[in-house]
Amino acid sequence: MLCPGSRSAPLALAAGLLADHGDLQLTTAVDERSAAFVALGLSTASGRAVAVVTTSGTAVANLLPAAVEADRSTQPLLLLTADRPGRLKDCGANQTVNQEAFLAPACRWVASASAAGLHRQPAAELHDLAAEAWHRAHGQLPYEKPSNKQPPGPVQINLPFEEPLHPTTAEQRALLASLPTPPSQSPVVPRHQPDPAHLGTPPSLDPQRPGVMVAGPYRGLAPDLPAHQQAVRQWLEASQWPLLADPLAALPLDLPGRLHHWELQLDQLEFPDDLQVLRLGPLPASRRLEQWLGQIQGPQVLISEGEPRRLDPLGSAKPWCGGMAAWCGAQLAAAASPGSVPQQQCPVAPQSWPLRAATVGAALADVLSEHLPLQGPVTEPALALHLAELLVPGLPVMLAASSPVRDWLVWSGAAGSDRRCFS
Repeated sequence: MLCPGSRSAPLALAAGLLADHGDLQLTTAVDERSAAFVALGLSTASGRAVAVVTTSGTAVANLLPAAVEADRSTQPLLLLTADRPGRLKDCGANQTVNQEAFLAPACRWVASASAAGLHRQPAAELHDLAAEAWHRAHGQLPYEKPSNKQPPGPVQINLPFEEPLHPTTAEQRALLASLPTPPSQSPVVPRHQPDPAHLGTPPSLDPQRPGVMVAGPYRGLAPDLPAHQQAVRQWLEASQWPLLADPLAALPLDLPGRLHHWELQLDQLEFPDDLQVLRLGPLPASRRLEQWLGQIQGPQVLISEGEPRRLDPLGSAKPWCGGMAAWCGAQLAAAASPGSVPQQQCPVAPQSWPLRAATVGAALADVLSEHLPLQGPVTEPALALHLAELLVPGLPVMLAASSPVRDWLVWSGAAGSDRRCFS
């Protein structure tokens, strides 16, 4: 994503030459705030970092909202900010501010090229700077200790440029002729999940006893999603537990035990006192669910996709950040080992209450269609219910934060689950 500007002209020219050469896909945008959010969407969908190029000054400040979202959703983002050289800092020069500090609270890493100007820095150092930024954005540095592990997120490189900013046409042609043949494959995106061996023994749950899975927004990289989905399916098939999934959980519709309109049923669900809870990622945007989870006395386990930061405002779950695929594999392997002792079945069969909830959910869908007709004044519940049904199946949906994502969670039902939702 390329935003216009004077100080960023060298970056714009370089990006244009590389795009003409087939080395990158270039998109231009007038507004820096919008460009950063588009880049975040592209990186979320692809699982690969997308770069945003801006000029100096307050243009950099417009990247902050998207940087915060990338930080919290653990998605890779590269923020390349052009700057004036150090000699023009703190002397009142036009469009010169402390932009290298604007994004630091939200970024995994902030680095700067030579304050004297990019042209003063050896090519090898620039290559190392770019490589480290790429790896840090994807949450993977091979030489870091496991204790220093960070999830994917935004990275800023501040790039001072000294004048002249515009090479001649002849210089541009010479540079284009010197470019090597584009690689046949794109750079490898390293996996960001920490090594489970460094995380200790994962907390366990018993698939032979009653439980429920609560899937919050998916916070892993797109390439890791198939393995995550497969692990969720394996656990649900083995346990026969019901699934309460957030619209942003990125889980397929046909998973066994998946309940729809579950938020409207929480007060009516009957469950044993020792109900187990497997939570995936942060909590869904449901206040009623938080209250419901607070009443459960059984063990709760929270699995995140390489996110070491605390994700449990209730303070009731044992966290483990090795990812659902690794956790599920370890749990099912332990349950199937020759030395394992079969657990005595609970008097309340784990299948009883999810089946009842599914029956209630089907009847509830008919009631909602009757009381939220596709005519008359528009209401938020009716919009979420019918829009989900009218859209082409499988079409992704972008949901605004706060009320819209909550409306979709409560009212959209099966049709709303049959598509990938972002927010």
